[in-house]
Amino acid sequence: MGIGLALISLSLLTGTFRLYYGRGLDPKIVTKDSFSFVDTIVNLDNILGQPRVVVAAEHPAIKTQLEAMGVLETDETAERRIMRDINGKAKQEVEEINRMIREK
Repeated sequence: MGIGLALISLSLLTGTFRLYYGRGLDPKIVTKDSFSFVDTIVNLDNILGQPRVVVAAEHPAIKTQLEAMGVLETDETAERRIMRDINGKAKQEVEEINRMIREK
């Protein structure tokens, strides 16, 4: 009976909690949004080393949780950052073209 109770307890724990480790962060145990045996132990080095779209497609619950924890930027924040970068580079290109035209 003791082994059965231990297995049930272990199953409940692994289905309810997620362990994050890696990226120089102390290991962190958090509750999952829903009961699941998927992504119970998560190495942040593996997850954060992947493109955003891969994480979103293969690990949506982790992506949402990491955004809520502030470990991963939200899609909206990433989009604003990317647009700022694009606009800044476009402005530099236009300035360079205008400089070249003035020099001719």
